[in-house]
Amino acid sequence: MIREQDDREEQEARSNLAGVKVLEFSCHPGGSLSCSMLACMGADVILVEVGRACRRTDAADRRREQYGRGKSLLALNLDHPDTTSILHRVVRRIDVVVSDLGVTAARALGLDYPTLASVNAGLIYVEGEREGATSPALQLPFWADPAHRN
Repeated sequence: MIREQDDREEQEARSNLAGVKVLEFSCHPGGSLSCSMLACMGADVILVEVGRACRRTDAADRRREQYGRGKSLLALNLDHPDTTSILHRVVRRIDVVVSDLGVTAARALGLDYPTLASVNAGLIYVEGEREGATSPALQLPFWADPAHRN
């Protein structure tokens, strides 16, 4: 009886976000874990692998393994001239974007809220910032592994 209730609750949790499409630009634990939770609740999460923005380290690879369950992967070359237009076509069909690229990098890549909202007016945009939108610390990375901190 308890097992059946647990199974039913788990199935309900998985279906809570069924049909919600999430595009994740995240290479740090906060965004990755958040999107993993959304995937566990049934959201269709697409992790965009943005190589230049995400440092390739053993710790980062372990995080991808740990937080990548239930996600699809879209690998793109940010230096290719068609990348932004490809992402904008994808964003037209997305409900939520989660980004921890930082305001400056997102703006430079055409992945900031004003730009993406012009592509999809109903978009929910979740942005991880370290100090807020007007801080002088905006130029700094949002997250650094202990080995990369000064």
